[in-house]
Amino acid sequence: TQAPGYRLRIDRSALDLFEFQRLVEEARAAEPGEAVELRRQALALWHGAPLADLSFEGPARHESGRLSELQLETQIERIDAELALGRHSVLIGELESLVAAHPYQERLHAQLILALYRSGRQAEALQAYQSVRMVLNDELGLQPSQALRELEAAILRQDAALTLDGRPALTPASAEP
Repeated sequence: TQAPGYRLRIDRSALDLFEFQRLVEEARAAEPGEAVELRRQALALWHGAPLADLSFEGPARHESGRLSELQLETQIERIDAELALGRHSVLIGELESLVAAHPYQERLHAQLILALYRSGRQAEALQAYQSVRMVLNDELGLQPSQALRELEAAILRQDAALTLDGRPALTPASAEP
């Protein structure tokens, strides 16, 4: 005991949160392939909503929201790295789920649009853009960010910069299996 209560001393590696933060920091300095694996390890430490079985008062009540944002940011960073590695086709289902769970997170929408385009699904990519544009406009009275508008324009002109190798996106017939 220590006035005015208790003091708990534990090794930092014993807490999932500290281990998560360590893995994320290592991932930020790593090459994309290793970064993906480190972020996967970090995200594997999450089991449900953070601090779901606790209630907080005062400034601490925002901690679960902060941790949820940290988890989402790590997922987004992992997906960015996987897109850089050309794994766009396998990410589409996950991105569709994340977009449904976070409809106002424009970065997720951009990742989905890019993954669809790189998979030879140009029409679906443009449809995904229109969908986010309508959600933002109808529900919030906002237009998509400049980055999203530029992504749509790049898709419409089939900008080679959107692909990994500088060639036009795959056509559906030649898309990855």
